[in-house]
Formats: sequence, C-alpha cells, structure tokens
Amino acid sequence: GFSAEALADRIIDANCVVLVTSDGAFRANKFIPLKSIADSALDICTQMINIIDVNNNNNTDYNSVINWDPNVDILWTDVMTNVCDYCEPEWMEAEDPLFVLYTSGSTGKPKGIVHTIGGYLLYSYLTFKTVFNYTDGDVFFSTADLGWITGHTFSVYGALANGCSIVLFEGIPTHPNPGHLWHIIDKWRVNIFNTAPTLIRSLMKFGDQYVKQHNRNTLKVLGTAGEPINPEAWLWFWDVVGDRRCPVVDNYWQTETSGPMITSIPGATPMKPGSATLPFFGVIPAILDSEGRELEGPAVGQLVFKKPWPGIARTIDGKHDRY
Repeated sequence: GFSAEALADRIIDANCVVLVTSDGAFRANKFIPLKSIADSALDICTQMINIIDVNNNNNTDYNSVINWDPNVDILWTDVMTNVCDYCEPEWMEAEDPLFVLYTSGSTGKPKGIVHTIGGYLLYSYLTFKTVFNYTDGDVFFSTADLGWITGHTFSVYGALANGCSIVLFEGIPTHPNPGHLWHIIDKWRVNIFNTAPTLIRSLMKFGDQYVKQHNRNTLKVLGTAGEPINPEAWLWFWDVVGDRRCPVVDNYWQTETSGPMITSIPGATPMKPGSATLPFFGVIPAILDSEGRELEGPAVGQLVFKKPWPGIARTIDGKHDRY
C-alpha cells in the first residue's frame, strides 16, 4: 500500500539492501502494480542491490508484463532452487534487534521502532495466549495487515510462538460480497477472530443477513483493536457475530508497546461495551495533567505507564537521542 516515495523513505532510513516484492496484487477488482512502485522507489534510493520478485499473478513472460532488469531483479523461484531445505539458526542475544517497524507517529517522517529478540517474543507470546485464551488446536484469523504491529504480534510472532494455526487473506473484506469474512470463518473453522472497529462498523451497514447466512459455530473469542470501539459496534459484534456466547476482547496498544497494555481477558474480566477495561499483567498506568501531576479517580489527561515491560520498544532506529 506504500507509494514509491513512502517506500523509498523507509528503505533509506533502515539502510536496506534487498527488497522482496511481487509483480502485483489485487484489491477487490483493482490491480496494484507493486513491481512498478518498487522500480520507482529504486530510482530514489540508490543503495539497493536487488529486488526479489514473487510471481503472484502467474505471469510467465516477465519481460512482456513488467519492467525487468537482469542486473537488479532476481526471481524468487530461481533463488529458491539453490537453497537448502535446512537453515542453521543464527543464535542471538536477547537484546539484539528483531525487526524495525515504521510508525507515522504524529508529525514528520515515519519513525523506525526497534523491537528486540527476547522481550518482544516473550510479550507477544504471553499476550496472544492470555488475551485470546489460546488453547492447543485453536485456529486464529485476524484482518490486520501484516505491516501493522497487530499483524506482526498476533498473526506472526505471538501466534507462531504458541504453535497456533493462522488464517491469512488478501483483498478486502467485502469482496466478492459482505459475507466474505464469515465464509472464511466457516470454511477454515476459525476459533478466534480479531478485527478493527472501523471494519465492524462498515459491515454493520450491510445488515445482519450476511452474517446469519453462515454458522460461525466454531468461534469462541472475538477481538477488537486499533482504535476505541463505540458501544453500538461492540454490541453488534457481541450480539450478531458472536451470538452472545463469545467474549469480546477489546485491547489498547500501539507499535511502541508491541502488545496490549489495557485489555479484557476472556472469562476473567467483566466486559463493558466501548471500554478496553483493565491493565495487562505488570502494567501500571496513570493519568497526568498538563503539569505532569498524577490525577486520581476518573479523570481526563495524558495516559502514561509507570514502569517498562518486556515488549517495550528499545529505540528509534538511528535516532536514539530522540527516543
């Protein structure tokens, strides 16, 4: 979804030398020319060595479909023919960097948030297992983009660290019809479904019939994150999608925290529509006024956390003083 300029900004900032992309992808009926965007980004940043292209749309003649430069481009399938099935693990220290994920923050250029091996994996493992009441054999499905921290923590690291089976999809939730997500849930017998309030509100507009056409009887937990959810959307999610039998987990967090900071826990936390409820284990929040004084009881102010947790971001890539 990045423009060439946004992609180049991240490549330059992180000192990347290899880009993995695809010839293109479809969003509903709209074709997104990913390779062309990547080529334009490379015109901006000159330190790149090559692009490894994944033939996503089954094009056999690359030269006729996309701009192909044998000095820069390498086909994924060609690379994989020479790769051994076994990859020797690279042993890392707990505080070594695991990944850099960019966040727009509030102003200026995106900032590369650095998470580390041990702390992030511990926090993603624990929050996934606890927040969704994960048990062996559960199937997890999230609509979060993998380039978003929720996609990282819940659809990749946290899920895989727990040995969870994951359902991923590309496209948009309303194509080919507004019942597409519920079809996926039935087809793959999904137990845990996680999405964003914006998507819940958009699907509400199509009415209940697209939901009711599908059983959804394998669902046991519903999750929502990304922004505050209004009580009306929460109640529709609980009543229509979950048939009033699936706890709704509302969780608050961000790229810098790596996992939920304030969240309900299925079967343990009283649910309140529109509220993320209580802090996660070991998390100590407070509310400060504009002078930095802590406010007691119900109050409006700046949300802060009194002490660090395992998954806290360690730095901003290349800008530690700013961090």
